[in-house]
Amino acid sequence: MRAKEFQLEKSQVSILESFPSASAILNESGDVVVTNSEWDQKSASGFLMDSPVQKNFFAHCRSAAENGSDDALKLILGLRRVLDREEESFQSTYSINNKKIPKWFRVNIKPFEETGAVLFIEDISGNIKVFQELRDSKEKYRQQFDHSINGIIIGTSEGGILDANPAACKILGYSIRELKEGGRKLIMDERHPLNIEALKTRQETSFFEGEKQYIHKTGREISVMVSSVIFRDQDCGLTTINSFRDITKEKQIQKKLKSEQGFTRTAIESIPGTFYVLDSDGTFLQWNEAFYYDLGYSEEDMFSMKPIDFFVEDDQELIAKKLILAVDEGSAETIARVKTKDGDVRNFKLNARSFTNEKTTYIVGTGVDITKLVEAQTASDRHYKLMSQLFENSPLGIVMIDQENRINRVNNGFRRMFGYKNGDVVGANVNDLVTDNGNRKEADDVSRKAFNGSASQFESVRYTKDGNKVPVLLSTVPVSCGDKVIAVYGIYVDLSPQKELEEKITHLLERERSAREKAQNSLKEKEILLQEVHHRVKNNLAVVAGLLDLQLLVETDKEVFKKLSEVQSRIFSIAKIHETLYQEENVVHIRFNSYLKSFINFLPQQGFHNEIISELSLNCDETVLNLNQAVPAGLMINELINVLLPDSGKGNLMLELKSDKKEVTVSLSGKGLKVQIFMENMKSEKFQYKLVDILTDQLNGRIDVDIDKSLVKVCFLKNEAKGSSNAFFS
Repeated sequence: MRAKEFQLEKSQVSILESFPSASAILNESGDVVVTNSEWDQKSASGFLMDSPVQKNFFAHCRSAAENGSDDALKLILGLRRVLDREEESFQSTYSINNKKIPKWFRVNIKPFEETGAVLFIEDISGNIKVFQELRDSKEKYRQQFDHSINGIIIGTSEGGILDANPAACKILGYSIRELKEGGRKLIMDERHPLNIEALKTRQETSFFEGEKQYIHKTGREISVMVSSVIFRDQDCGLTTINSFRDITKEKQIQKKLKSEQGFTRTAIESIPGTFYVLDSDGTFLQWNEAFYYDLGYSEEDMFSMKPIDFFVEDDQELIAKKLILAVDEGSAETIARVKTKDGDVRNFKLNARSFTNEKTTYIVGTGVDITKLVEAQTASDRHYKLMSQLFENSPLGIVMIDQENRINRVNNGFRRMFGYKNGDVVGANVNDLVTDNGNRKEADDVSRKAFNGSASQFESVRYTKDGNKVPVLLSTVPVSCGDKVIAVYGIYVDLSPQKELEEKITHLLERERSAREKAQNSLKEKEILLQEVHHRVKNNLAVVAGLLDLQLLVETDKEVFKKLSEVQSRIFSIAKIHETLYQEENVVHIRFNSYLKSFINFLPQQGFHNEIISELSLNCDETVLNLNQAVPAGLMINELINVLLPDSGKGNLMLELKSDKKEVTVSLSGKGLKVQIFMENMKSEKFQYKLVDILTDQLNGRIDVDIDKSLVKVCFLKNEAKGSSNAFFS
């Protein structure tokens, strides 16, 4: 009996042995891998031909087919369909001549596990012989009929039962009379899928061979294997002969076998990590799905690979030795590096055991991925080395003490800070070394609190071996194991340089504070003086504007009146800037939107009343300008209004101020404005136009004119301009 591809337990092999017919398990290639004793005995007596069955069932049948056996060809096709899972089962009969005596066999093929098939061969020569002898002799027929171990029922095609042998009555639990009276409906549910298929096949071919479902007198279902033939009798009526045997126990055994195999497979798949079974040659016989999901290998890979192929090249010799050790001594274990399908390398803890079954040695083993554990251990070792280097090389003084304040470990920083050598301090009480009577109690209290789990940090004083005082920042760090503090780290930072620096800084801060107070007082005085300057400039300009206003009151010449008004508006635009600066805290920056509002409110005083413009509106963003940009910007807007407003007739004026962080845009638009005239005279030498051009240049701006929209727009960049605000030429 061979068991390479399928590993069956002894109980499972016993179940296979219990089958009354020759039975075998085939793998997906058609190799006969497991057989029972019935198979071994009958394989030499004539399965298809007078020679033992070859290891490969396809090859065996192919030889018979080449010698002209149609039955062998039919078996090849049927087995292939079952192995490919195109059909759930296959049945066929065939005959052979053994010493001129024909023998009949029935073959049943069903799927086994995921890729194999189980094959039953039953000698049905007796049944066939009954049918043959029935035609030759009623006596012979009756003897066979009555004494056949298979149940035989003779009936009509309509479902009536004409006769039944004792075996049929025994299998079904009914008497002959009951069967004749009840007919086919008494023993068979015609709606059952198996029975529907059987009736359909027999109607089409006059013959059916396969599984059906009968009903026992007690009501339980009976699985039977039936050979059913329909033929015409001597009266030309249709008669059926059904020969059947109870296969309920066989199906139960098969179901149990499948269940046990499923349980075994489930148990194997539940094993953490990889699981495998090898033969003595190192060939994989069985494995779990961890090879697919954890390592990425396919089923095809597993069939083509040897155990050492899974390991990095440096570990392959070690694995080969461990496999030999497992066979020789029964077990072996090791840690090795496993390659995944995509090239990653994982660390695995491997265990292997060997066992012998029917003189064949097998190796069963497991592998657990410990990559994270190895990485964690490596990281822990590296962390310990880094901490040790940090401890030894730290410029801070560090000691580790036990519950009695004895020093267990000390670094170079502590020895340098307090002037001790290693032999002077290890084992000594740390507070005996670096404290005096004045702060000893404080030090002992800190140690006690640390061993109670309370960390602390404070400034204090400690003493060197020579008695010199050292100001320190002391930190205590408890080290716990479970709920218990087993040690405490004391960390000392020498504050001597810091204290010296603090004294110097305190002295410098005093000097700086005094200087800052003087500077602030001086700055305050300058701001007050500058505000007073703005106030006086504003007042002086207001006086000049007032004088011009008096002159305008008595002036009768309209042309002179207009010129004086223009001069007055220029003076007023500058005065308004100084007035705005005087009223605000910042004396060098002006809120230009506020300036424009006050400037526009003054326009009616200049004579721009309803006779010239019927509507005057202002739309401003909040804009802050440097004084040296605000003055030319204010004058430029004043001049634009002077040149754009109509000489007579009603119009309107919209003044807009828009700005962002970088640019300022001033727009003048409205009905009746002299935009066309302005565009024609932009580059002329007329004073007002020349003045607009000069002021725009001073602002580094540009003028855009849109006649269709009656719009003049000036854009310039914000700039902290330096120099005199009335320096018109750059």
